Amino acid sequence: MAEEPEFFGPTRDALEAWLDRVTRKTGGECYTDVIKFYLPTCHGKCRDAVNEFITKINKIFGGSTNYEATGCWIDEEGELLCEPVVVVESGHHCTKPHEAEEVGRALLTYAKKAGQRWLSVRQGKFYLFPYKPELIEE
Repeated sequence: MAEEPEFFGPTRDALEAWLDRVTRKTGGECYTDVIKFYLPTCHGKCRDAVNEFITKINKIFGGSTNYEATGCWIDEEGELLCEPVVVVESGHHCTKPHEAEEVGRALLTYAKKAGQRWLSVRQGKFYLFPYKPELIEE
């Protein structure tokens, strides 16, 4: 009979146990959280603002994975609207208050430069909130 794998800490399944074991043995890193930002590119017109945000997130978290997607919504007239977005995803450990402030400022700065009215972020829960210029600390 095959021996059951040794589990480290609170794991959900055998694959998670394997990943934990391999990560520890290889000296890799296990991030406790993943955050995703959904940044419209204004059909290519605000790519500079997206790239500035990506640079800032990489400085805060040490890296990111970025990929193209399409964001869609229904407007006030009931029409389906879609536009290209860049999804910026980064693993991290529980952030410190000053890091959270940096992330918030970077996101609000992106919104201002890109002329965005709404922002979308996923960290555990999915957050969708209106951009309010008075939130930016200058």
